[in-house]
Amino acid sequence: MRVARPLRLLRRFATQPGQITVGTAHLDYEVDAHTAVMDITHTFVPPEMRGQGAAKQLCDAAYERARAEHLLVLPSCSYVSDNYAARNPDVHDVTLRSADAPEGLFVGVTWLGVATVRLTDARRRNPLTRAVLNDLRYFLRECASMDPAADLATTQVRAIVVSASGPVFSSGHDFRDFRGATRAEQREIVELCADVNALLGEVPQPTVAAVAGKCVAGGLQLAASCDLVLAREDATFCLPGVKTGGFCHTPAVALGARVAPRHALELALLGDEIDASDAHRIGLANRVIAAREWPAAVDATVARLAQRFGKSMADGKRTFYEQLRQPDVRQRYAVATETMVEMFASEEYQSAMAAFLDRKKG
Repeated sequence: MRVARPLRLLRRFATQPGQITVGTAHLDYEVDAHTAVMDITHTFVPPEMRGQGAAKQLCDAAYERARAEHLLVLPSCSYVSDNYAARNPDVHDVTLRSADAPEGLFVGVTWLGVATVRLTDARRRNPLTRAVLNDLRYFLRECASMDPAADLATTQVRAIVVSASGPVFSSGHDFRDFRGATRAEQREIVELCADVNALLGEVPQPTVAAVAGKCVAGGLQLAASCDLVLAREDATFCLPGVKTGGFCHTPAVALGARVAPRHALELALLGDEIDASDAHRIGLANRVIAAREWPAAVDATVARLAQRFGKSMADGKRTFYEQLRQPDVRQRYAVATETMVEMFASEEYQSAMAAFLDRKKG
């Protein structure tokens, strides 16, 4: 799976065809509910209607429908990609630059630079299979290699949102990967999962978990490893390992790094399910969002992050986590001071300060 994969989804799911018409002109599309993508496949305007803006009207209507249904748009039609989207920057937040759909996962990157990572095996409660974890690690490693100081054409990914299809965000590990496996094979899977979760904090781009429904075990680990956690009002969180005679050891690492250690231990020891408001109270969730506001609020948050992403934000994320690891306040300030001085001395920030001071004079 590559970030720059050609714009064509793997046809793993049944799609719902649709058509929009303006007179005898028409636009054909297919909607994949699992990946939440509208694939615009063809736009046709008869000769007698050309030059009257019919193609733009068709695209306007298609994008309006996509926004209303909270779909990303895959511009397989060359008119949409080469003309309409290129001339309308206000649709870049929902227009896919690249897309891929390996088993159990969808990864799409918009022209704005927002990467949507969506778990798509809703029927099986979105398990973190070995294959899904491998694909996630590959994608995150590519994100980690991108230069945050480069322009959008080079830095394709500027923010990452992790979400899921169906009523369960993720049930965690797929036990079928562990049953009958050797100790070495089991270790390899657990270490793979740990690598994925560590990368969510290490990539320069801000990462956001959009949690709707149940978030369990390794699913909670995945969410807690992101920089921000947005919880829909019906979201619940649980470390249920003790209920089956086990323990959520590695999920507790991510949770313990995010909330007060005793809160994390309590959830791991008791296996209780907490709702979104309790998750917010203990610091697991940054915000609780009403269901009616959910898709728009998530999209707006991630779009703001992508629009503001650059070297300063990437340095800010890296420095924030680095200073947290220091043993005392003096050393935390030393880490932050070094990055702060580097920022003030940079040519880019010198220009920004000069522009700010010039505005103040005026």
